[in-house]
Amino acid sequence: MNFQILRGTPRTLQITVYSGGTPTDLDANPTIAIVDGNGTAVTTGAVTKPAGTGIYESVLPAQANLNVLTATWTGLLATKAVSFSQSYEIVGNLLFTEAEARAEQIVGGQAALSDTAKYSDALIAHWRSVIGDIFESRMGRGVVRRYCRARYNGFVGLPLDLTSGYPVLANGSRLPRPGRGWDISTIISATVDGVAQTVSELEIMDYKLYHTTGSWSWPTSATPGNITIEYEYGPDPVEAETHQRALDLLLANAAPSGYPSSATSINTEDGTFRITNFPVAVEEFLKRRNHRTTYA
Repeated sequence: MNFQILRGTPRTLQITVYSGGTPTDLDANPTIAIVDGNGTAVTTGAVTKPAGTGIYESVLPAQANLNVLTATWTGLLATKAVSFSQSYEIVGNLLFTEAEARAEQIVGGQAALSDTAKYSDALIAHWRSVIGDIFESRMGRGVVRRYCRARYNGFVGLPLDLTSGYPVLANGSRLPRPGRGWDISTIISATVDGVAQTVSELEIMDYKLYHTTGSWSWPTSATPGNITIEYEYGPDPVEAETHQRALDLLLANAAPSGYPSSATSINTEDGTFRITNFPVAVEEFLKRRNHRTTYA
């Protein structure tokens, strides 16, 4: 699961250790190591153990830049070495907040997700992340401000086409970013042949990046993908219609249903009714906002 954290907001990272499906304490508190998308270590707080079996926490300070963080917890379980990894994404804004989701009403004026016991903040946050990925995949355009890191082959004398790169983290993990070519706003960092560039000397024009004081060098057989760019893309603030359609999709899916997920209609004494995980308004919105291109 990819946990989203709002930029400039501290977050308590938590892990629950299981053995055979049962929460189990480690022999001692684990250690935690965090690296960002570029492979740089990120400082976090000491690991503590709150009440509850197998639960451990560490406070991540507020992050200034958008990024993707990988946290690795390591420890001993019955004297055997174990490790657990979690992914966190620092985003610039949210499709909707937990409070907005709980206040959203369905037919009859009912706030369907108001019960915090049935619908935890974690569940709503999970659906928010899933819906954001669905929207970006279907639309080919970002719906929140998020992070991308991509490698490119340089072309001397030409601007760098930011849609042409290979989005990947420093650890080699593919970074799915189908909307990365739209609404590019900020360059976080850039390196050419391993040499850091001055960000103020780089200028974004639509999806192209110009080097105002130098040039993008050619790659060689020994240095393919010789340019690495970290940047932000996506709208800020979230567009109003995107926000509403995301809430519509949340309400259509977050509450458990007694019908099979493959069912398309139900028969009652009042007739046959169509059911769908995608409300009509959401489907029409996604079709109308389709910006998908071949680079995705």
